[in-house]
Order: sequence, then C-alpha cells, then structure tokens
Amino acid sequence: MRFSDNGYYLEEYTKCDNCGVLIYRKPIHVSLDSKPRRYCSDWCVEWDIQRSADTFAPANSKNTSGK
Repeated sequence: MRFSDNGYYLEEYTKCDNCGVLIYRKPIHVSLDSKPRRYCSDWCVEWDIQRSADTFAPANSKNTSGK
C-alpha cells in the first residue's frame, strides 16, 4: 500500500504475492522464475521458494497404516 505524499489518500494497494496480505511498508522484492514478486516478510519469501522447489513436506508425513 502506498500513501500519497500528503498522506490523505492511497495511490496504490500492494499485496503480498504469497499470502495476499496488504503491505503497508516497502515490500521485499524477489524474482522467481524471472517473474518479479513482492512479499510482506522473509517467512513468505522462504515459504514460496520451498513450495516452488517442491521441497515443502507436511509436518505429519509419517506413515500411519492404522496400527
């Protein structure tokens, strides 16, 4: 989100490309697959990188065969 110079109105709404939350401060810019992306936090950057690399594994990835 970018405020006007006088602070009375918004010039632009900026959302995190990972979680969709409105970004009130300067976003973190990262290029993944030659696409520029904007993130709200370092956590969102890391999560999106892991997801795009298919290294994301659920916490409960144990084999539960019902025993």
